[in-house]
Amino acid sequence: MGLSAVVIVLAGCGSGHTSASPKLSTVAGRGYRFLAPRGWRVRRIGSDVTVTSGPVDLVGVTRFRLARRYRPGLWGKAVPALDRAAGQLAMQLGGRLRAGTTVVLAGRRAREYEIDYERSGRQLVDRTAFVLDGRRELQLLCRFEARGDDTACRTLFSSFRLG
Repeated sequence: MGLSAVVIVLAGCGSGHTSASPKLSTVAGRGYRFLAPRGWRVRRIGSDVTVTSGPVDLVGVTRFRLARRYRPGLWGKAVPALDRAAGQLAMQLGGRLRAGTTVVLAGRRAREYEIDYERSGRQLVDRTAFVLDGRRELQLLCRFEARGDDTACRTLFSSFRLG
């Protein structure tokens, strides 16, 4: 975990609003899958997938290789490192980090964060979560306008699966 996560957050872009009951498509990457709104643009780079609509809205997953194998018994040590990484993301975006929370994604404990920031005159939110699995770290990321529709984001987090 480190600076590479910061670069990934800064690289994404994409907008459009989802409807109350969007039509969904399965999007698969190497070793994972999730649901995203049908009609959004899918972009694949290596094992990473980003799905965008317009200049703001984005969902996606980025994979990182961990230096050491993660085991659930290491969670207590992983949390402070993930919190620091999220703080670095917020600094890079010039935003405010909301407190991290532990959630369950794909049957595993994960850390979820929200970063509020401004870009090109728009108030934005980046919601991100880190899932640790063996030698890999998966960063789920979604972006939406503050006070905007976060349906695609909620769908990403609830539908994310390893495999």
